[in-house]
Amino acid sequence: MQLPRYVVARQRPQGTVYYWQVPARLRVTSGDHTWPVGVIRLPDDPVEMLSRASELNAELDYLRNGITTIAPRGSLPWLITQYEQSSYFAELRDKTKRSYTQLSKYVVKWSREKNNPPVAGLTPQKILEFLAQFEKRKSLRDHVATYLAIVLEYGRRNGVIADNPARRLGLKRAKRLKPIRAVTVDQLLTIVAKAGEMGLPHVALGTLLHFDLGQRQGDILALQKPRDYRDGVFHFRQSKTDQEVTIRPFLRETREALDALPSDRFMLVADANGQAVNTELYVRQFRQVAKACGFHDLWEMEMRHSCVIYMEQAGLTPAEIATRTGHKLSSVIMILENYRYRDPVVAAQGAIKLEAYRNKSATKV
Repeated sequence: MQLPRYVVARQRPQGTVYYWQVPARLRVTSGDHTWPVGVIRLPDDPVEMLSRASELNAELDYLRNGITTIAPRGSLPWLITQYEQSSYFAELRDKTKRSYTQLSKYVVKWSREKNNPPVAGLTPQKILEFLAQFEKRKSLRDHVATYLAIVLEYGRRNGVIADNPARRLGLKRAKRLKPIRAVTVDQLLTIVAKAGEMGLPHVALGTLLHFDLGQRQGDILALQKPRDYRDGVFHFRQSKTDQEVTIRPFLRETREALDALPSDRFMLVADANGQAVNTELYVRQFRQVAKACGFHDLWEMEMRHSCVIYMEQAGLTPAEIATRTGHKLSSVIMILENYRYRDPVVAAQGAIKLEAYRNKSATKV
């Protein structure tokens, strides 16, 4: 069963119990008051639990967006609430959900300023007028436009509107910054060693796995044994693509780190108590380690791209890389185009192949 936002299940002697647990940083504060104050126990019956959790999440969303009364049916705030209570939203990663919640504030504010008109009256021109306020922040504008298109598409599929006015706006998208760097194996091992020195073994192992397996951060932090790792081989399904991958680590350091884990440890990247590591905390800690190594412009997500670059340097074709990492072939090519700024290793390999071909051709003359 897919649990709603902020719902956690705990196994107790009497059975499964459910709690609605909103992280402190995501609670709503107004003056001296904060809501919710703590953890709320939900009904034990799954159907009643789902209903109550939906009510609490809707109330929290209204408070976050400054809405104290239920928005009129057919308005944007109403449609956003419907979308966030749908299975489409429930299947998103937690990081994406948080991002959408932040973006919804801009849309709800705009709707309230216009007295919450029906979404059926929206036109591309009205949406472009709304997005004009982000002209100096084109990246944010693009994210808001994408989010709005997703919400309105949900409305179209459910008969709220006949067409999606945000689908094709003709916006000239903001130029994305080129990635800063891809690390070498030596640089990777420097980061791993520094993480160990700083008392962050989960960052050390997570970094090794990220580089070695070339998988997304969320999948790396969710890996367990023996479910996903057994007999020296990883078998798991990617959360985003639903693609099954089977990978044998190629780095000796990765295999040794996995072999050194306690026999009763089921989470591979775990805190001192053996529990899963919070994603945002992990990212912050990686940044601390990277900066301590002198890599001030390195982000944890670049470990995956570094893996792709390394595999190409090792002579793997884009198709072979995609098979290992679970990327789409087009994604592998895009990563190589963005990161491989005339890579000297690849250039040297090309020169060797050209010379060998020239020598082979010369013998035939």
